[in-house]
Amino acid sequence: MKRLMCGLLLLLVMASASFGQYLVGARASGMGGAGVAACRDLSAAYYNPAALMAQGKIGFMASGSVAYSGMDQLASALANSGDPAKLVTDNFSKDMNVNGSFSGLIGANINKIGLTLLPNVGVNISKPANSLAANGEAGLMYTGVMTFGYTFGMPALLPSLNVGANLKYLGSTMGLVNVTANPLGGAAGNQSVLNSTGVGVDLGALMTFDVPLVTSISVGAVIRDLAESITTSGKTKTLTAAAGSSTYTQGPDVDIPSSSRTTDSSFALGASGTIPVVGILLAGDLESGNGYSNTHLGLEYPLLLGLVTLRGGIASGTNLSLTTIGCKLGIPFLTLNAAYVMDGKISNNNSIVLDLAGGF
Repeated sequence: MKRLMCGLLLLLVMASASFGQYLVGARASGMGGAGVAACRDLSAAYYNPAALMAQGKIGFMASGSVAYSGMDQLASALANSGDPAKLVTDNFSKDMNVNGSFSGLIGANINKIGLTLLPNVGVNISKPANSLAANGEAGLMYTGVMTFGYTFGMPALLPSLNVGANLKYLGSTMGLVNVTANPLGGAAGNQSVLNSTGVGVDLGALMTFDVPLVTSISVGAVIRDLAESITTSGKTKTLTAAAGSSTYTQGPDVDIPSSSRTTDSSFALGASGTIPVVGILLAGDLESGNGYSNTHLGLEYPLLLGLVTLRGGIASGTNLSLTTIGCKLGIPFLTLNAAYVMDGKISNNNSIVLDLAGGF
């Protein structure tokens, strides 16, 4: 039991480790994740809460990103995230190699106050056909965000200063299974289900300098996961199977003691500006945290009076190597965005991002 508890603790640390901002929304995704100074939609609930102050009175956004292999088994794996042993026995005769994830955003803002939900689901299950030996995990994580802020009027020679904050509630459920075959033909291992909840805060600032008849430049800064605390508890039980069996014999549930941890804060600086005459928007973010630093660079080129926009970007750094492309189709009060993200380190993480946003 002590060895199992140490293993679960290590897995929790690995699962919660952060290697920098992930990509939210098709606009920022198409621009390599450069969103601290460039975001102008509800992805501000992730990239920089101060950017919400620069939006209109009313807005909404729905976005989704999916990366997968073994898609035919992905839905079943997610449905059984609370009982991964059942997933294995239901698919005893099949060879399973499922690796998928979905992240998204749905939210709305009214008069500089935003409410946003950021769901994130992931599955990684591997087992050979006609065997109960298996390992992997399936989980759902979500963050509910309330964003608000204020715009400070500055002296005549300086632009106004937007400041914002995110109040976050975090939750997750993760199912884990680890069963190995033994020399006599049977199998033995364990299953665990972990539940986590927590709260946290993000703080951001954004200023835009206008050069009349020439261009504008925005600069932003954000502190993420400030004073973020997460509490985890769960249950575990043993799984055994005799040679030739297609089902497990399950032991009693054993409580996993509740534990709490504080998430390391991270910092990001961003800038964006439009090249005069050419009209190309350039954006870049530099972020750092405990043991990592990453760079995000992107560009955006409007065509046909802004009805169509092309995007491209890269992201590089600690455990990060992304190349992205994207586009926008815009009509008054409504935009459709798409992006494709190519992961240079893990091809199974290549993803498609689509979103619909609007407001006035």
